[in-house]
Amino acid sequence: MELLDIFCNGVTIEPVLQDITREQLGMGSNIAMDVRIDIHALGFWEPQRAAFFEVRVFHPNADCYRDKQLDQIYRNHAGELENTFVFAKNTRHRTKNFYTLSVLIYWWDGQGMFAFP
Repeated sequence: MELLDIFCNGVTIEPVLQDITREQLGMGSNIAMDVRIDIHALGFWEPQRAAFFEVRVFHPNADCYRDKQLDQIYRNHAGELENTFVFAKNTRHRTKNFYTLSVLIYWWDGQGMFAFP
């Protein structure tokens, strides 16, 4: 995170998102009161714009992925994270249009870590 601190302000790890009140969230949304997102940085993409990052790392050779292709595993993780954290874009961060939510998914094969384009 030191590198992120050089280029951005307000870098926080696992900040608690604002509580929801009466918002109607989509099915699968995490409605717990102490929901955290992995990383928050101000000015990552644009000056004075908040950026949220949700990170997921998986091992494609795990038994639970035995019958799945790598791109299918990736799409499953991406869909799950985007559905779960869609509220962060829509309701939990009150400064609408002044933030982004980026999902970062990496896989580890025992020799190195890789990211999907």
